[in-house]
Amino acid sequence: MLGTHFAQQFRQAYFGDNWAGAALMPWLRKLSFDKAFEQHSSFEQPPIHLAAHISYYTRKLNEVFQGMPLSGTDADSLEWPIIKSEEDWIQWLILIEKEAKEVSDMLEIMPDEAFYLPFANSGYGTVLKNVSGTLDHLYYHLGQLVWQIKAVSIN
Repeated sequence: MLGTHFAQQFRQAYFGDNWAGAALMPWLRKLSFDKAFEQHSSFEQPPIHLAAHISYYTRKLNEVFQGMPLSGTDADSLEWPIIKSEEDWIQWLILIEKEAKEVSDMLEIMPDEAFYLPFANSGYGTVLKNVSGTLDHLYYHLGQLVWQIKAVSIN
């Protein structure tokens, strides 16, 4: 039951039909390669920076759910990928979408008991805490990202 609930929340946050009326992928797909790296005077960073930061934590969930050790640091979440062309941009969007779908699919089949187990190790809290925190974090930054995309799109 928890797995189905969180899988639906991830799908809605990434692809739409959620309480916020905005989802990550539709907004990123509105953004061209050039605009992704454009910095508006109202923001410290271009949209790619925030998009990479948001997707970093979903990637870490995905890796741990696939049995990989948790690696990386919060500082790593502030790095953006090397994207040099429109094709690179499109491939990166496909990767983000793939990772979100994989996390959603894994959550959907996860038994309720698994949500109360340690995430990677006990120092990171439970799976429930990390899944819920990743969603909260995504929505927190999604509003900022929408504003950034709107700002660079009207320039």
